[in-house]
Amino acid sequence: MNVRYCFYCGKQVDDDAEECPHCFENISDSEENNKYNAFVECIKCKSMDVEYSIVRKNKKGIVYEEQVYTCKNCGKKFKDKNRLGHSFSNKFQLILSDKQKQIFKWLLIIFIIGFFVIQNEIKINNEQNSWTRIDYSGLPSVTFKEIKEEAHTNLDKTRKKYVNNTYIFNTTVREINGRKISTQIEDGAYSGAYIYVNNEDIEKLKSYKEGDSITIAGTVYKISGTYHTIYIQNATVIE
Repeated sequence: MNVRYCFYCGKQVDDDAEECPHCFENISDSEENNKYNAFVECIKCKSMDVEYSIVRKNKKGIVYEEQVYTCKNCGKKFKDKNRLGHSFSNKFQLILSDKQKQIFKWLLIIFIIGFFVIQNEIKINNEQNSWTRIDYSGLPSVTFKEIKEEAHTNLDKTRKKYVNNTYIFNTTVREINGRKISTQIEDGAYSGAYIYVNNEDIEKLKSYKEGDSITIAGTVYKISGTYHTIYIQNATVIE
């Protein structure tokens, strides 16, 4: 005698049992063996000579019955989800209108942009926290105005000359925000420099205000292409 289990309670039953002795459900195979006229079109050959049988499946303790079709013309076997698409299955689906899809699309884009912005901010913060004071003895001096004028003439050449190199700068404070000093370059309303001070010197900035002259040693890490704004990192305040 073959081993057989009840669809409903999962306990072992006799091979020829039509009723489970444990949960008393009907477990006969008569339904699966019966064939019925389907009155549906074959998904392969379009014939209407199709029959179906009922197949039972137990998924995580839940019994499902589904119709399995067989085309008597070409022999193709198929189910309702093959005829009607995935929306006929029991799986969760998110069905959105065109307007909702557009909203979802833009929310996704905003999320992706926000994710990369936050990741970049974390990276920048980690880099800034690793900065230490610069030994500025023997460093050359240069003004932001000189760099800007050279960038206006030949930006690529100026970037190769200054970016990643360290200099001493004397400038005038326009604004201080945390570790960032904003300074105005004399000859343009839209040109300026942004200086990012290392952790050890942030406290020193509290003694400076707008209009004060300040001398720093720092590394040029970027010169923008639009207004030739100059960015200085790991700046050390020279008192």
